[in-house]
Amino acid sequence: MEATWIPKTLIFAKEVFSKGFVLGQDDELQGFSGIANSRFNLWRGRQIKKGITFSQEQDRFLEIIKDYIISNAYIENLKDIQEICYDEGGIFRAKELFDQNLESLIEDIYLALVS
Repeated sequence: MEATWIPKTLIFAKEVFSKGFVLGQDDELQGFSGIANSRFNLWRGRQIKKGITFSQEQDRFLEIIKDYIISNAYIENLKDIQEICYDEGGIFRAKELFDQNLESLIEDIYLALVS
């Protein structure tokens, strides 16, 4: 089963911005990368509060995934993981590191970054 996530951002002039400004929910226009990095840090903090920790190798994968989502405003499926994590061992290594939780973890990160 392939998961597909639909981005909740808008793209203007090759820069991705928060939909909140466009919809009148935010007072100032902010670049998506800054917002997404802040949201990723909040997500990491929530994981720590839940008692979930990540190894250095897992952290590398998470950073790669986060950067891909920030650059593309979406992640289409697990094939993207194979491509972007190729140098780290690809999808097979990611599945070893995150067990059966990989798809839900990716979806959770995606939703944290773009919601």
